[in-house]
Amino acid sequence: MRNFEKSFGSTLITLHLINETPVCEQSGNSVPEIKLNGVDSQNWIHNDTPLSSMDNQIILHADVNHQLVHFPRSRSAPGIDRCVLSIFKRSVNEQARANELKELEIGLSVKELQLRESHLALSSESNELKKVKIRMGFEKACFKVEKFKTQMEDTRHTELLRKLIDMLLTSVVLMSVCFGYGTYIYSYKRITAVTSACAASSREYTSWWMPSSVLSFNSAFLHFRCNLIASMRISFGVLMISLIVWLIFQRSAMSAPNMPITFNGMLLGVFCGFFGRYCVDRLGGDGDVWLIFWETICFIHLLGNSWPSLLQRMLYGPISAPDRTKSVRPPYWARRYAFYVLVSLILPCLAGLLPFASMSDWKEHAVLYIKSRFSGSDIDD
Repeated sequence: MRNFEKSFGSTLITLHLINETPVCEQSGNSVPEIKLNGVDSQNWIHNDTPLSSMDNQIILHADVNHQLVHFPRSRSAPGIDRCVLSIFKRSVNEQARANELKELEIGLSVKELQLRESHLALSSESNELKKVKIRMGFEKACFKVEKFKTQMEDTRHTELLRKLIDMLLTSVVLMSVCFGYGTYIYSYKRITAVTSACAASSREYTSWWMPSSVLSFNSAFLHFRCNLIASMRISFGVLMISLIVWLIFQRSAMSAPNMPITFNGMLLGVFCGFFGRYCVDRLGGDGDVWLIFWETICFIHLLGNSWPSLLQRMLYGPISAPDRTKSVRPPYWARRYAFYVLVSLILPCLAGLLPFASMSDWKEHAVLYIKSRFSGSDIDD
């Protein structure tokens, strides 16, 4: 009803505009003008009687006063009624069409808002996908860095283990040389003294009831026995050293770069340590002293095979922070050279020389050797 009143009010405003000019003409007479008061404000129109009655009244409500306009009955009233009715119908149709257009416009606006909402949702999902992609790229880069670091660590560990094997071979060969030299300087004379004592005792041993042929055979047998014992002691030591070197060469020739713990702990540390100690004792040296140095060498190689990362960090420093290695005291290059000299030179020489004589004896021997080289005379032991 309210919409109808608004439509009817707009129709009357249209009639007001039409009254400014001739609206309908019949029999050459013009229709009297209709002037409405209160156009500046909003008018509410109430129709109390039908248009076909004798007296038509239109009540106009304004903000200031209320005016009642009476349309007198005339001959031209039916024509005016038809014009007003046709204009009213057209106004209603236009208003309905405008409402439909407005409704269509509102529907399009709603669809546009829905499309914008869908676009925002897609943009949000696209941003989330970009974030996930960036996160995955970052994780992939971190994974590549960790993989590269792991590969570098594995490469360095492999190189370190190969160096340990080479140093073990070098130390065994050098220890064998020092071992033979110590045996020649100190133990060989002891062994020959023992054999000569055996020969002297065999010559001094006589019996009145034994014939001379039996006594000569007995002395020859005792002399052979003493020489056999001496030669067996020397050959056993050489055989043990050769066996250790052969085992290490066999392990180093395998495809695996590292030696397992069983090889370091059981074979080198226990088996070779036990028989090496026995060999040193048989050659006239101190087997316990040799065993201490040998177990130290085996422990260093066991540490390098069991915890290569620890030894790598001690000698080369961490991989992730190469700039910090310059400020470390002592520097890593000094640590590496000290470690290589200790494992490859100092420990093998001590293991080969100290079981046969003390450090002071070897110093005295070195001084005498230098003096003999300058004087041209032999060493007088």
